[in-house]
This record gives sequence, C-alpha cells and structure tokens, in this order.
Amino acid sequence: MVKSSAALRAVFGICIYFSLGFSAHAGQEIVYVDMGGGCHIGIEDIYEGHFSSKMPLKAGYWTDTPPHKTDMENFGVPFECQILDGSTVDQVSMRFGAVPDKTADEGWSVYYESDEDRDNLHSLTKVYALKAVNASGFYMVQDDNDGDEATRQRYFSYCLFHDHSAVCGSRSVTRLQNPRGSILPEIVNILKSVRFVDN
Repeated sequence: MVKSSAALRAVFGICIYFSLGFSAHAGQEIVYVDMGGGCHIGIEDIYEGHFSSKMPLKAGYWTDTPPHKTDMENFGVPFECQILDGSTVDQVSMRFGAVPDKTADEGWSVYYESDEDRDNLHSLTKVYALKAVNASGFYMVQDDNDGDEATRQRYFSYCLFHDHSAVCGSRSVTRLQNPRGSILPEIVNILKSVRFVDN
C-alpha cells in the first residue's frame, strides 16, 4: 500500500504518459506461466526474455540485458497472484496504491493512507487505467520526495483483474536524475499483453 516517501513511489508526467502509448507488437511469441490461484497467464515475449514461477503465486519476466540504457540494475516485471475469494477489488487494489472510482477520468483514484500522505504526495502521484488482452486494472506512478536527490527514484505499481483473480506488482523504474533511462514504457508494454488462461 502507498505510504509516505518510504513506500511505493513512481514516475508521472505528460511526457511519460504519452510515451506509454506504445502497444505490444503483433506476432510476438506468447510465453505462459501458471502461478496457481487462478493466475495462469501468458504474455508476449517482446524483449526476448525469460518468464517463470519459482514459488507459488509469484512469477517474473526478465531479460539478460535491459531493452535500452538505464540506471536500473535489471529489467523485469514482477507478477504476484491475488485471489479475490474473500477479498474485494478495492481491498486488493488499495495494497498497490489505488481504488476504483467511477467519477475519475481513468476510473481509478490514488489511495492514500492518511491526509498527511495526501498532502505530501498528491502532486507526485498519478494513476492510469490499464487494459490487457482479457484483464483490466490500473498502474500507479509516484516520485520519491525525500533523501539525497542523487538517489531518489521513481516507483510503479499495478494490478490487472480477471474474474476472481488478479496479478499485481511493484518496483522502481528509474532514477529521477535520469528520466530517459526509465524502463516504465517497456514494463507497461508487457502488462498490456497479459492474457489469463481460463482452465
């Protein structure tokens, strides 16, 4: 869940927003992994990487080298299966920074744990709708706002919902001093290609 600057934070802004308009490329190989919990998913292997699950309810997609020059130590997309039995979409999404909101332009609003967080992080945080092949949800982006400026990062979290399951995740995507090194567009490209396999 989103807390103060010690928790999840990620990038936002007009330039970044429009750069995320790229969609997954047609004709790519589809790779699959079954995490259990109703999270048997496939993604397009856009960046010729690896996709595997080494423990129940979790998986990851990663490449041996990042798709482009970046300050990040690695390129990867985390997947964590969320089983909705006994939990609502709101309860799951709140843990990753957003809540459904029919009045919002994107259909989601940022979730803040306190009024203090809202005051401190409102200008640094955005949430956008995210549509995959047969799932939908959001991604949230938030900038770091404390600590040494040289080490401040941009953070990202997301959830994609399908029937009674969801996949969610979070990670840092760039250093604030080098926004051109962001791996966020590539991560969103992978997430747009997600498809749940109905067993």
